[in-house]
Formats: sequence, C-alpha cells, structure tokens
Amino acid sequence: MKRETILYISDLINESNNFKKAYNYEKAYEKAKKALLESRKIEYKEGIVFCNQIISHISYYSGNYLEVMECEQEIVNYALKVNNKDLLATHYIALSAMYIQLYELDQAKKLIYKAKSIAKELHNEIITIKIYMNLGYLAYKEYAYKDAEDYYNYALKLGVNNKVDKLKARIQSNLGLLYVSKNEKDKAISCYRDAIKAAKLTNDLGNQVDTSIRLSQLLLDIKEFKESEILLLQVYDIVKEKRLMVLMRDILKVLSDIYQEKKDYKTANEYLYKYIQINAEVLNDQKQNLLTNLKVKYEIMQKEQETEIYRLKNEELRIISITDPLTKVYNRSYFFKLINKLYKQYKNVPKYFCCAIIDVDNYKIINDTQGHLYGDYILKEIVKIIKVNIGETDVVGRFGGDEFLILFPNGNIQDSLLMINKIINMLNKSYFEKLGKDHIVTLSIGLTDNKINNPQNFEDIINNADKALYKAKENGKNQCVISSNL
Repeated sequence: MKRETILYISDLINESNNFKKAYNYEKAYEKAKKALLESRKIEYKEGIVFCNQIISHISYYSGNYLEVMECEQEIVNYALKVNNKDLLATHYIALSAMYIQLYELDQAKKLIYKAKSIAKELHNEIITIKIYMNLGYLAYKEYAYKDAEDYYNYALKLGVNNKVDKLKARIQSNLGLLYVSKNEKDKAISCYRDAIKAAKLTNDLGNQVDTSIRLSQLLLDIKEFKESEILLLQVYDIVKEKRLMVLMRDILKVLSDIYQEKKDYKTANEYLYKYIQINAEVLNDQKQNLLTNLKVKYEIMQKEQETEIYRLKNEELRIISITDPLTKVYNRSYFFKLINKLYKQYKNVPKYFCCAIIDVDNYKIINDTQGHLYGDYILKEIVKIIKVNIGETDVVGRFGGDEFLILFPNGNIQDSLLMINKIINMLNKSYFEKLGKDHIVTLSIGLTDNKINNPQNFEDIINNADKALYKAKENGKNQCVISSNL
C-alpha cells in the first residue's frame, strides 16, 4: 500500500514540475500541495523535500514569504535528521535570504555562518558562491556598502571559475541595486544589463523580469522614458501570459510612473488602475493561500505539527503587535524602533536618512460632517497613495490619529522631497464622492534628516520634523516644509 502511495506521490510531483517549467504556477502549486499532504501522511521524507522545494519557489514569486520560510524550515529539519550536509547548507542559505528580506538580520547571519562552516567542510564552491551572495545582501541591508560590494565581487569571481550564469545573473542584479543606493547610476545600469543577459541565457525568467523592472526604474530616474517603457513591455506580455501576478503588478506600477513623468496623466491613471486591481488580486491570493495552509496544518496538527503551529501563531501575533489595525502600516512603537536603530547605525558616519511627519488638513471637519467611518476610509486611501509614491525600502507608520510617518532609509532631502510632492499632487487630484468635487483633501508635511540641527537621539529627529509640520500649517497647509528652512 505504501509503495502504491509513493508512486502516486511521484506522479503528482512530476506533474507539478512540468507545470512549474511551463510557468503554470497555479496548477503546479495545487499538485505539489496534494503531494505534500500525501507524503506527510505516510512520512515519505523525500517526497516532503521535493514538494517543499516546488512550493517554496512558487510562493517566492507569489510574494508569500511566510510560506517560503515554512517550506525551507521543513527541509532543514529533514536534512538535520538524515545528516544531508549539502541539502542542509543549501536551505540554510535559502532560509537566511528570507530572514534578510524580513529584516531579521541577526537570525540570517547565524544561518549564513552555519552554511559557511558546512561549505568549507565539503569544499563546495557553488554553495560558497551563494553564501557570499547572501553576505553581500546582508551587508547591503545593514548599509555596509563597501563590504557588500566586496562580497558580491568575490562571489562573481568564484562564479566565473565555475561558469554558473544563473547565479551570476542574481549577483549582478544585486550589485546594480547596491550601486543605485550609492548613486553610481552608470555602474548600476551596466550591472543590470549584464544580469538580464545572463538571465536570458539560463531561461531565468523571474530574475530577468525583476532586473528589467529595476533597470526601467533607474532609466525613468534619468528621464530615459522610451527605453524604460520598451524594456517593460518586452517582458510584460510574457509575464501576463504566464499569470505571474506579482511581477505584473510591479511592471504596471513603473509604467504608471513613466507616463506620469511624461505628463500623460490619462495613460498613467489607466496603468495605475490596472496596478491596483492586480495588487488586490495578489493580496487576496496570498490571503487564500494562508487560509489553506492553516487548514492543512490543523488537519495534521495532532500527529506531527504542534510545534510548527505554535511558531506560526507567535509569528502572527508578532505581525499584529507591530501593525496599525486600521491602515495596516507599522504602528508608532515599531516605527520608533526602526528609526532608533537607523539613527544609531548612522550616528557617527556621513550617511543620511530622512523622516517625514504627515498630517491630514482639516480632518476633524471630515469626521464631523461625514462620520468617523468615512474618516477611516480617507485615511486608508491616503496610505494607498503614500505607498505607490515611495521606494521599496521606504517605511510608513501611523503616528496617531490622522498623522503618519515616513522613513526614507536611503534618501537625501531632495529625493525624499520629490516623493513627498508626488504624494501631495496625487492626493490633490483624487476625487472623494461624499466630499464633492470642490473639496480637495490636502496634507501638511514636515521633513528632516538625521543630521539637521545635530539630533542627539531619534526623538530629536521626530521633533524636528514635527516643528516643520507646524510651519507647513502656518504657511497655509497643502505643502511640505523642510526643517532646515526654519
């Protein structure tokens, strides 16, 4: 009976792999989940590993990082049990990448050095390349750009010796992102082009599209609108055909930005509307996947998953504890934790970050005339507008009431001000039916950085932005004031 079940599982895994190769991720995911459930029932460990590898890949490109971590952790647990060191090191690296993505940097570092110890023992250069690639990404997240560059270049050197174009594509793409942060745009463009070329050679569609989006954003910044648009349209049809929703969403956002910069607001709004639709679909898919996963875990919890369920509940509670329940941005206490950490990192080095405080003008009038529920709706719409106009590394938090905070970790005053003005302008053009066409919702914003007025702690930075906010109010509202101008 067990042998027949294993054959059935093998067939499901083969079908799932074939769907994955054809980028039919929906079918691949469905088959892999079914095979995983059957593998767990008979404790077929090899099946559990294969299924988790497929699900992890699909979930990554669906933006479901929590499920990626669950899959990688289950593979790590299996590798530890059977003492498979190659498998263990490989998935320590994959798991560390997810921790870096979620800014759990200390945990990521521990896993990387565990993998490094194994790679040294095995003399495995492919694993070593992945380790240095992750060390580069980790250093980048810690704003240690020189270390990041050294790690990436060493990984590239090893990659040339081993002829691994797929890894080369990913390293070059990450190097490009690093050079963007260092404002070395020519180097970034060159790295992105090399990454796209290498990704095409290995049919690495995900990395090709990711890097194309990054390059198009950079070309947009230097006003190369035509090339930026062509680059995106070249990959959009492929992504659309294969229903890679997260990548579709990201492409639509940049296309909207391109047409906004070209002042073709009609086309920009069309792309923005498509972006909002796709984004809603992505979020709904992620929600459904999470609900499905929880249901499956509940069914097998008594047998083998009590510890895992406990961990998931703790993670859910952690997310709830740092999130504002209304607007789903970070709450005040967690935002303060982030800005305090950044202040300490930048305190004695010539690096800049910016902080803005936003207040909704005349918000009390909206609450008093339209009711608090409509006031809540306005706040959520404002958050949407903020998010589509800031960078992927920028952070939004709710200060309290109708006030919000934005942290620009890599931003100088001028770049941050450009994004803030986009927020103000987009909100000015937004129409809220209950308020009527003559009522424009506006914002007053105070902006500062970590060096203005020589702040002694992060609270001083917040106070500087707050003073600038009140100056914006005094000056007539609907504007941003920089604290250095006071």
